[in-house]
Amino acid sequence: MVERLIERRLASRRIGDLTLLDAVEDVQGDRRQIILFFDRTVPLENIIPPGGSELVSEKSLGETSVLTYSLPLTADPSFTISGQSVDIVSAAQEVSLMAGSNALAAIRNGESAEIVLDWLAYHIKYHSLGAAVILDRAKPDSDKAFARKIRRGLKARDLPCTVVLLSS
Repeated sequence: MVERLIERRLASRRIGDLTLLDAVEDVQGDRRQIILFFDRTVPLENIIPPGGSELVSEKSLGETSVLTYSLPLTADPSFTISGQSVDIVSAAQEVSLMAGSNALAAIRNGESAEIVLDWLAYHIKYHSLGAAVILDRAKPDSDKAFARKIRRGLKARDLPCTVVLLSS
């Protein structure tokens, strides 16, 4: 049977007064792109990428910064962030998990597994949902049974949906 629940954890870390929520990497030709996700808006002068790198895009989601840098494949992904040297450990992009699917993104803010399963079932039935990313805002390790209940519920209800549960 295909695993329907995939669990991922953000690799967040504190750097001075900033939090780097996560970093994602993708290789494009002879360059690698590293996307940095911060907890708030970061002035560009606070980020110094490795030599041979360039800023590809600067986006804002709410009041957070999402910065994409292009680096040579051989570059050491060591950035200077707020005056501190930081070795970036990035996760590979996983866009193939949901390629071709009708997908939604959602935030879990304390809802029970039953409510989330009902939400998924509704969207599967009425909107042909095939995949969902759920950002779980629960405090780390505060609801260890949630993922287990979602996994069991997807199977018990035979819900044809891939769910990525993203926690911090």
